[in-house]
Amino acid sequence: MTKHVLITEKSEEILSSALWALSFIADSEGTQLDDKLLIGLVIQYIESNNTDFKIPAIRTIGSICAGDIEAVNKVIEAGALTSLATSLQLEKEYSILVELCWAISNISLGPPEHIDKLIKAKIIHRLIEIIFSYNDFRVV
Repeated sequence: MTKHVLITEKSEEILSSALWALSFIADSEGTQLDDKLLIGLVIQYIESNNTDFKIPAIRTIGSICAGDIEAVNKVIEAGALTSLATSLQLEKEYSILVELCWAISNISLGPPEHIDKLIKAKIIHRLIEIIFSYNDFRVV
């Protein structure tokens, strides 16, 4: 049902509610959202210009990545690093940068291969740039 809503829904309010519901489900202990199609659908909203979509999408991915290594692998395989890197590069809003950094930190908790993928996606480089250039020290 949720996949159907993410694919076909035209109402921004319903779509936003579906994304928030997924973020709450992903954040629940003992719940795993590891369906590749669903993960891929959520990832597409990370680069949205609409914060009502972007924030719950980032939180959903971050929560999934707080799970086991296999869940993180599915998120990486679904293309999340590209969307996270793009969003991290373009984003200026403090609250969204915090969410992005949190999701990335969950990915980095995995094995060295995950760190290598973050480096290759230029995410680590961008984080270092933010640390040294961002004027709002709440991010660091």
